Amino acid sequence: MTTQTDPLAKSVRGTNPQNMMEKITRDKVYAMTFWKEKCFAVSAETLVDLAVTDLTQIGGIYGGNNRATEFLCLALKMLQIAPEREIVIEFIKNEDHKYARLLGAFYLRLVGNSAEVYRYLEPLLNDYRKVRRRVKCGGCELTTVDAFIDELLTKDFCCDIALPRLAKRFALEATGALEERKSLLEEEVGEGWRGRWRFFFGGGRHIITLVKQTVWTSVRTLWWNPTEGQESNWVPLFCSHKFQNPS
Repeated sequence: MTTQTDPLAKSVRGTNPQNMMEKITRDKVYAMTFWKEKCFAVSAETLVDLAVTDLTQIGGIYGGNNRATEFLCLALKMLQIAPEREIVIEFIKNEDHKYARLLGAFYLRLVGNSAEVYRYLEPLLNDYRKVRRRVKCGGCELTTVDAFIDELLTKDFCCDIALPRLAKRFALEATGALEERKSLLEEEVGEGWRGRWRFFFGGGRHIITLVKQTVWTSVRTLWWNPTEGQESNWVPLFCSHKFQNPS
């Protein structure tokens, strides 16, 4: 039947892969005409063709009848057949078909571990192409690939699906599971700006020292301790409980 998981599919987090999608959402997907007509007896090879030709938008549940998008239908089919990880990675690396790329990223976010998610999804933050997204009211809105990927990495829900917990990136870096992320801005800015940045926050500490000395001199000029009368005992207002304002 079209609702059964492939017997050869590996469990995800100790459970049936289809359980990554809530049962009420799965029932809505099973009721869709697209699921009954296009997703019957689909293999990993034919799934690629469906993602390329039939996928024209992303989204979850929409409309007054709570219909499921084709994006959710294909995501559930991927959970059923559990394609090889190499196939999923090829989905993500496919730059020619942006909706197939997002489908692979969404599937990996559901079944992959935290290190895999960061490793393969973060490069997609540099993809700024526009995509259509089906909204609750039934219409479509424009978003971008990087905005959708950022939602996968930072939100708890996406396309009406509860996403598995994702470990913090700095924790994975501390254990050596991930390398430190390098932004493309560093390459675009170049060494000139990097040198200026180091000057202001590294070698330019003498500027901060000069500002401190100037402020200190101004405070000593305006406020002093009249009881002592010696420069060595002058103190600022916020450092002395004996301070009196001269009148």
